[in-house]
Amino acid sequence: MWQKAFLSFISILYSLTSCFSQELTLDDLEKSFVLNNQSLFIEKFNISKAEAHRMQAKVWNNPSFELSEVNLWTNQTVDQGIKQQYAIELQQLIETAGKRKSRIQVKAFEKKDAEYAYLELLFQLKSELHKAFYTARALYQQEEVNKQIEALYRRQTEKFKKHVDAQHISKADYLRIQAALLSLQRENLLLHHQQLEIVHQIAVLTQMPQLTFDSLNLQATSESNMEHNYLSGIDQKLANNIQLLRKANNIEIARANWSLEHANRIPNLQLIINNDRGGNIMRNFVGVGLSFDIPLFDRNKQHIKAARLELNQQEAHAKQVDFELRAELSKLINQISETEKTLLLWSENLKEDQSAILEIYQRNLMAGQISLIQFIDYIESFKDARTAYIELHETYQHQLADLKLLIGPETPIYEN
Repeated sequence: MWQKAFLSFISILYSLTSCFSQELTLDDLEKSFVLNNQSLFIEKFNISKAEAHRMQAKVWNNPSFELSEVNLWTNQTVDQGIKQQYAIELQQLIETAGKRKSRIQVKAFEKKDAEYAYLELLFQLKSELHKAFYTARALYQQEEVNKQIEALYRRQTEKFKKHVDAQHISKADYLRIQAALLSLQRENLLLHHQQLEIVHQIAVLTQMPQLTFDSLNLQATSESNMEHNYLSGIDQKLANNIQLLRKANNIEIARANWSLEHANRIPNLQLIINNDRGGNIMRNFVGVGLSFDIPLFDRNKQHIKAARLELNQQEAHAKQVDFELRAELSKLINQISETEKTLLLWSENLKEDQSAILEIYQRNLMAGQISLIQFIDYIESFKDARTAYIELHETYQHQLADLKLLIGPETPIYEN
C-alpha cells in the first residue's frame, strides 16, 4: 500500500517539476487557469444552486392532513355501539392558470443567468490573463534592450576609468558615463519590480504559486498576423457578446415573472376530502369539498403593473447596453487599425540592425569623432525608440484582448 502512495507522490512531484522545467506558453497558462482558478470554482456553485431551485420549482405542493374531533372519553349521550369519535380531513392545493409552469420557466431562466454570469467571469479573467502575459512579454523585451545598453555602458565605464587613471580624459566624462549607468540600473530595478507584480497576477489567476518570470515563454511569435486575419472577419452584430446575451435572458426572466403575476389573478383551488366517523346526519361518511379565494378586492393589478414596468426597464436597459457596446466595438476597431498601421511603419524603420549601429557609435566615441554627450544622446534615443515600439505592441495586444472580450466566443453558446 505504501509503495503505491510513494509512487503517486513521485509522479505528482515529477509532473510539477516538469511543468516548471520547461517554459510555459500562454496556452499552458490558460489550461491551468481554467482548471484551477478559484474564482471560477466559486462561481460554479451559483449554477448548481440555480439548478437546485429549478428542480424544486417542479415539485408539487404537499397535501395537508388534519385529524380533529377525537374524543378522549364518552358520556351518557353517546349512541349505542359507538364510543369513539374523530374527523379526518385531507387538503390538496391545485395551482391554476399555469402558475407552476411559469414558475419553472423563471427558475430555468435564472439558471441560465447563473451560467452567463460564470461565462462572463471566465472571459473577463481570461482577458486579464492575456493582458498580463503580453505585459510580461513587453517587460521581457524591455529588459533585453536594457541589458544590451547596460553592457555597453559597463564597457565604456571601464574604458573611461582607465583613461581617467592615465589622465587622457577629464574625470567629468567618466562621472557622466557612470551616472548614465547608475540611472539605467535604477530603471532595471523598477523593471524587475514590475516583473514581480505581473508574475504575481498571473500566478493568482492560474493558481501556480511557484511561478517565476523566467519560467514564462515570452519569445515573440507570429500571432500578430493571425490576430489581423481574425480581426478582418469580425461580425459587428455582437451576436455572441456575453453581456448582451445576459441582458436578453434578463428580459425573458422579466417576461416570465410578468406571466406569473398575470396567472396570480386567478385564485388557486383547494381540494378537500374529509371523513367524519360520527356525524350529526350520518355516520362514517366521506365528503368532498372545494375552496378558493374570491378575487373581490385584490386582483393583483399592482403586482402585474410592477412586473410590466420591470419588463420595460429590462428592454430599455438592453437597448442602451447594445448601443454602448456597438460604439465601443467601433472605437476598438478604429484604434486597432491605426495601431496596426503605426506598428507596420515602425517595423520597417527598425529592421536595420541596431546592434551594428551601436557598435559604430561606440567606435566613433573612442576615436573622438563624436562627443560623449552625442553618444549618450543616441543611446537614449535608441532606448526610447525601442521602448515606444514595445509599449505600442503591448497596447496592440491589449486592444485585441479587449476586442475578443467584447465580441464573445466565436461559436454560439446556446443554439435555442
